[in-house]
Amino acid sequence: LVEAWHDLLQAVSELHDRFVLGLSSINARAEGERLYMAACTRLRGKLDTRNRAHREIMDELAEKLADKLFVNFSLFQSVPDVWGIEQIFPVLPLSGLDKAPTRRAVIQDITCDSDGRIDSYVDGQGVETTLPLPEWANDDERWLGFFLVGAYQEILGDLHNLFGDTDSVDAALGEDGEWVLSNPQAGDSVANVLAYV
Repeated sequence: LVEAWHDLLQAVSELHDRFVLGLSSINARAEGERLYMAACTRLRGKLDTRNRAHREIMDELAEKLADKLFVNFSLFQSVPDVWGIEQIFPVLPLSGLDKAPTRRAVIQDITCDSDGRIDSYVDGQGVETTLPLPEWANDDERWLGFFLVGAYQEILGDLHNLFGDTDSVDAALGEDGEWVLSNPQAGDSVANVLAYV
């Protein structure tokens, strides 16, 4: 299994190199990455936590196969110390608590740069690179709690990129397949944000 893992890493590296050199199409790259992810998922199911050589691979696969969870917030405004000094704030699911945490995710914000992600999560007695989450159905409400965040973080965030509070609405897919919007909340207008600065 360790050799299979190394073969997978070599194959995906060659796939990326061929694409960069113009030797394969975007469609070929997408299909190759789909096959790579499927192989990673299958390999993860065969690894044994009691085998020390497998544990390192399992950690890498947990990170590679983690869901990307885009959250309606700005990391730089809400928890700037996550980025600035790599502070770790507890983040926990507040919904789906009646289900086992069978998924892993990385939280990303909706700002314009790749730094808006949380890379470390409190998990039991240690720190992990992914957040354990329950398996949510499409119609489940998804709530996360960010803990030990207070006024200091808010003052540091001070309207990063003039982001302000965004308008928000809860969106759900109705039984007829149409979107149902509820609980609208007005955010800051551009005039309000500019008045702050």
